[in-house]
Amino acid sequence: MEQRWIDPSLETPWDFESMFDAFQNGEYQLIACSMVSDDRARLEFEPFSYPYGGTGAIQALVESFDFVILAEDDGTEYTKFNL
Repeated sequence: MEQRWIDPSLETPWDFESMFDAFQNGEYQLIACSMVSDDRARLEFEPFSYPYGGTGAIQALVESFDFVILAEDDGTEYTKFNL
């Protein structure tokens, strides 16, 4: 059981219904989505509280359209993702 939390090969993707359930129950508001250059966009959100449910559903939605997430600032820290 402990290996499940640290082994990336055991991670399961979001299913469609769970992703929308997470949006419905998440404690954040989607603010804007805008192009910042020809090949980059920024999605902004505002958490209402902490913990707010995390960005897993937002990431799943973005990746479902074949976009790649470069970095995330969730209000607690800036995280750059390995590509």
